[in-house]
This record gives sequence, C-alpha cells and structure tokens, in this order.
Amino acid sequence: MRSRSIKLLLVLSLAVVVLVPVAAVASHQFTDVPNSNTFHADIAWLADNGVTKGCNPPANTMYCPEANVTRQQMAAFMHRLAVNKVVDAKTAVNADAVDGFHAGDLARGAGGAGTLNTSTSPTQSGMFTITAPVDGGIVTTLSFNCTSFTGTTNTVWDVDITVDGTIETGLGGLLNFNHAGIAGSVWDSASTSSFSAVTAGAHSIGYKAVKRSGNGSLDCDLTETAVFVPFGADGLTPTASVSKLATGGSER
Repeated sequence: MRSRSIKLLLVLSLAVVVLVPVAAVASHQFTDVPNSNTFHADIAWLADNGVTKGCNPPANTMYCPEANVTRQQMAAFMHRLAVNKVVDAKTAVNADAVDGFHAGDLARGAGGAGTLNTSTSPTQSGMFTITAPVDGGIVTTLSFNCTSFTGTTNTVWDVDITVDGTIETGLGGLLNFNHAGIAGSVWDSASTSSFSAVTAGAHSIGYKAVKRSGNGSLDCDLTETAVFVPFGADGLTPTASVSKLATGGSER
C-alpha cells in the first residue's frame, strides 16, 4: 500500500512540473503575457511596432503587465509612437502618401490665355495640357471677353469648354451681339465651367466656338484654368454648372 501511494505521489508531482510551465509561458514576445491574457493582442501590437521593449533589460523577456508606468516610461512610449509613425499599424505608416502619390501631387492646376479671332463656325483650339496622376475629375473654367467688329444682323455665338477635343458643357457661354440695333462693333462677355471625369494621364483643355445665328465676327480674349481633383470614396461625379457673368453693349 505504501509503495502504491509513493508511485501515485510521484506521478502527480511530475504532472505539476510539466503542466505549470506550459500554462505560464506566452506564445509571443513576453513570458509573463500568456495567450490567455485579455490584453495579449494589444501588448503584442505595442511590441511589434516598437512602442514597448520589455521591463527587464537587457533580456527584455518580460512585460510586467501589472506594474505601474512612470512619467519617464510614458515619455519613452510616446516618443517611439511618434518616431515610428504608429497611428494605425496597418494604414498610417506614411501619412503623406495616398495611393502611392505624395498628398501634394493629387491636386494639380494648369491654365492658359489666348485670343480668338474668327468669322468661321465652328472654330476649335486647345489651350494647354493637364496631367491627372490617378483617375478623378477636372474642374475647368473658361472666361472670355469678346467683341464682334463686323456684322449686320444680330449674332449669337456659343463658346464651350473642351477636354480632349470633346465639348464638356451642354449650354456653354452664349454671346449676343446686337448688330441690328447698334452701328459698329459690339461686345459681350461670359464664363462657363464644367466637371469632367478623366482617367490617369495627360488631357488637353481647350474650347470650341459655334455661331448659332447671324453674320457677325468673333474676337475674344480668353482665359481658361483647370484643377484636377481625385474622386471621393463614394466615386460620385459632381454635376457641371454653367453661369453667365455679364451682358453686352456697345463698345466705347
């Protein structure tokens, strides 16, 4: 009986020796943070991103999860958090980069000025080129101050924005020249704007002038600007807007 008791005690002792270390050892960096610890994943995240190193240097095999944090230790945590740019370990490694581009490269602008002198309809020309770094949209504004030097009947010209040779505004800027009522040259001015969905790459920005009625000529000073913007997260394209800024009268 005594021999059997000793054997049973020996077996139980060996089981304790084997099982206790297994329960206490962590599967990650620190021996005192087992998988069963509620905060195991959070502590592992701090270690993976270099915010914490451990509490028993130089070995740093322990985290001391229940120890208090001093102000100097907090300073070390905050400094490592900033230097390592750890805001979100998955997405904020480099906050200046968006889709592989520097944030400053995603908004681009270009512009140009020129003259338009014609009696022939239609008349079309490119003004400048703007490069889209990614898919997005181009906001374009075309302003023109025009005179009709020759003509005997009331004349209407329609001046539209073009992107890659395609008219982008359905209404455009309408110019009305009252040759029938006013002897000599008459003037008018207008402005039109549009939003054009584009793919990445270079795009030609220009205008197209079409005579709607009458026999008057068209002589304009033109200013056109364009700004590229990336699409928002919803991918929606804003609608185009067209505005008439001024009406015409006799040139003085």
